[in-house]
Amino acid sequence: MPIGLALVLLAAAPFVLLALAAPARAQGTLPDLRITLRQESTDTPGGFATEILYIKGDRQRRDVFVKAPEDAAPRHVETVILQCDRGRTLNLFPEHRTYAERRPPLAATVLARARVAPPHHPDRPSSPRPLVTGAIQTVDTGERRQLGTRVARRLVETRTLEPQPALDARAAVYVIDGWYIDVPDRCSGIWAPGFLLPQAILINVHWRGRDPARGFAIEQTVRVTRDDWSAARTTTLTEFVEAPLDDEVFAVPRDYRRALWLPDGMVDPTRPDTLRNRVEAYWMWLRLWVRQWG
Repeated sequence: MPIGLALVLLAAAPFVLLALAAPARAQGTLPDLRITLRQESTDTPGGFATEILYIKGDRQRRDVFVKAPEDAAPRHVETVILQCDRGRTLNLFPEHRTYAERRPPLAATVLARARVAPPHHPDRPSSPRPLVTGAIQTVDTGERRQLGTRVARRLVETRTLEPQPALDARAAVYVIDGWYIDVPDRCSGIWAPGFLLPQAILINVHWRGRDPARGFAIEQTVRVTRDDWSAARTTTLTEFVEAPLDDEVFAVPRDYRRALWLPDGMVDPTRPDTLRNRVEAYWMWLRLWVRQWG
């Protein structure tokens, strides 16, 4: 997968902080909602991502389709279902027709916690990623748009990453200009924001200032500038429908099988959770453990 497309996928998670109660109505009377967004990035010409969000009371669903420049058609790469009334998060893997809960089974959890770290090698010291600081400033422009029974508000957020010459961390400015709507807050915080960080793998960032409860971004432009690097990502609203949604939208399809949880606490979406696959996975884990300490 091209790096640019990976950035689109990272940033395609739509800066969603599911926030406060909608100001126009009580949450219990809000109609069901389907939103379709198109996301494009300047570093992936010819590629785009389409995201569809479904909201019905305390249940939500998010489908992501990605088209790389070399693809003939978009690929369905991800589905996440939030059953917030039951405290469940379900990941669906369309390519393999499998699914998994975010909470691994007890056996995998115990083995993952009991796993002993590999021996330390003095010739390969591990160093934590350096910490740099940044500042957040958010302005509510006062602009409002009516969308069905919901009201969108415009917020402009500026994030400034301070230079750290000793760490080779350069200054960068992120301007996030978007329109946001409030949605039910029982799932608040599950969709985390993503940022196009040119040094994301090399540094940790401590942001000073209040990270606002923005709501769900229905339109958004993110611009990142640095002395030798720049990028932009746009999110465009293509569909906004308030109409009843069937409960099956927020359930696992009947032809999907539970994916295999591995002993290290990770899930293998390519293999269903059958007795044979489970025995093979745990036997391989045991052999590796014996080899490591044998």
